[in-house]
Amino acid sequence: MRILVQILAAIGVMWLLLWIIVAFVGDALVFPVPPPGYRIGPGMGVLESSAGDRIVFLRMREGNPSHALIVSHGNGEDIGRMGGYLGGFSALGFDVFAYDYPGYGLSSGSPSESGTYAAVESVYSYVTKDLGYPPERVFLLGRSMGGGPSLNLATSHPVGGLILESAFLSAQRVYMPFRVIPWDRFDNASRIRESTVPLLVVHGTEDEVVPFSHGKKLWDLANDPKLFFWIEGAGHNDVSLKGGVAYLETVCEFRKWVDRSVRDSRRAEESQSIGPKP
Repeated sequence: MRILVQILAAIGVMWLLLWIIVAFVGDALVFPVPPPGYRIGPGMGVLESSAGDRIVFLRMREGNPSHALIVSHGNGEDIGRMGGYLGGFSALGFDVFAYDYPGYGLSSGSPSESGTYAAVESVYSYVTKDLGYPPERVFLLGRSMGGGPSLNLATSHPVGGLILESAFLSAQRVYMPFRVIPWDRFDNASRIRESTVPLLVVHGTEDEVVPFSHGKKLWDLANDPKLFFWIEGAGHNDVSLKGGVAYLETVCEFRKWVDRSVRDSRRAEESQSIGPKP
């Protein structure tokens, strides 16, 4: 009995220490902010989030794109390090908008989960209201931690499609197989059950940061309609490189698939509206 009490006490102390670590240094672990990788230049703009933060964004486009793509980056980068990556989506005909979270790059404020949500909402408002893109032509791409704000937006605002690249089940579960404290950051595993937005899950099979099992589980938990693209041999930071043209082609096909679904839905609605009345 005494040994059992000692074991339980040790477990309790370990749990308490873990709770303290997560509570007081959790943001530092989740948001390892790099030094700004750019200066304000052509193609960049500034928005204000609902939290009052100054949000810097980068816009890339070729010609007259018909769709917008809002890109939420990972936790160890900023928009100054994404030029080549974003260029591939711009070449597909997307009007690409990448932005920095509060505390990242030249955006003001301090990093936080709620801050990322407010930031992506400010970009979405700009794209749909100021630029006039219909919601069904606005796509979201969340890369790694960026899957959190992208998925949150997809469950609260109308969008055409959602792409999750190397996303995790939750911040805590990147390091632990299950939740050990009663709260977590970026709980994508719970939120994805709420989304009915067309989904494309992309993940490298050899991801050393966010295990492939996270992408597979998110896919399993998601509602239809959904597609997946597993990139054999890709790690966490070389998905677009290893995926290459096939990755871009998959995104292009995903967009066409969503557009067809929208057209079919509208035709069905029109058919019902002009049909015989009871």
